[in-house]
Amino acid sequence: MRKHVAKGLSYTGGTIAILGSFAILIYIQIERIKRQAHERLVQERRQILNANNTSGRSAKLFSAKEIKGATKNFSKETVLGSGGFGEVYKGKLKDGTAVAVKRAKFGNTKGDDQLLNEVRVLCQVNHRNLVRLLGCCVELEEPVLVYEYIPNGTLYDQLHGSANNDIKRAPLDWKHRLAIARQIAEGLAYLHFSAGTLGYLDPQYYKDMQLSDKSDVYSFGVVVLELLTSRKAIDFNREVEDVSLVSYMKKMGNIQTLMDAVDPFLKEGATKLELETIEAIAILGIKCVGDHRKDRPSIREVTEEIEYMLHIIEDEGHLVS
Repeated sequence: MRKHVAKGLSYTGGTIAILGSFAILIYIQIERIKRQAHERLVQERRQILNANNTSGRSAKLFSAKEIKGATKNFSKETVLGSGGFGEVYKGKLKDGTAVAVKRAKFGNTKGDDQLLNEVRVLCQVNHRNLVRLLGCCVELEEPVLVYEYIPNGTLYDQLHGSANNDIKRAPLDWKHRLAIARQIAEGLAYLHFSAGTLGYLDPQYYKDMQLSDKSDVYSFGVVVLELLTSRKAIDFNREVEDVSLVSYMKKMGNIQTLMDAVDPFLKEGATKLELETIEAIAILGIKCVGDHRKDRPSIREVTEEIEYMLHIIEDEGHLVS
């Protein structure tokens, strides 16, 4: 009887050993398949980065270890904000450089392509009014972009306050707002004529699914209206018909009602000449957000107009002083 039991235990132990070995082999095979799939993904991402690259410039590639170290493994405490593509984290590289790390949403393959194409374009861009792209990482589950960190917040923060209230809103005077508009226009003009357009959606896109330089002009016009009014581009706290700032401003029947919507801070104590330039820029903003692209000015025309207005303001300042 004991011999039969011993023999049975021997068979059982042998079976377990075989099953255990088989499970280990399956695990090793699965891991090998996952590793090969990841290597293919990394290679595909590298190909997207190198596609149609005739300038010879390419983005610096950061390792996954560098990115995780910089962001404390994407800790929630380092999150700066989030958008349609994913989240942005504040990080610090080993050499002490502060960076903004942009990561695509998990599983968003469309986001992958968009981010990598953004890298391909922006690595060829060098302009003082555009945030500098330092590089990217293609080794993680989602592609990651690394930008220079801008410590003073966004224009949105300056006009409306930041979400976490760590940036106090200091009202921007008209000269500063006009200078910001010029800098944005110069940056867009550079993208159009020097590095190719990134493109932003405008209402006409939903009709023909096509983007052009006039699409960027529309987006710029929205920013101009924000600078003039200190109102948000979209605000669901307003009346239904006024949720869109563009719709709200277009309802204004004449220049007087248009001026009524301008931030009172800008009009208070403004000189006659400053009020005239505010009126001119308000009209320009409305033209930029025209329903039809053919009716919108070019970004170069916009830049020249704002430059002219800024010179007028600066010349008046010199005469007064």
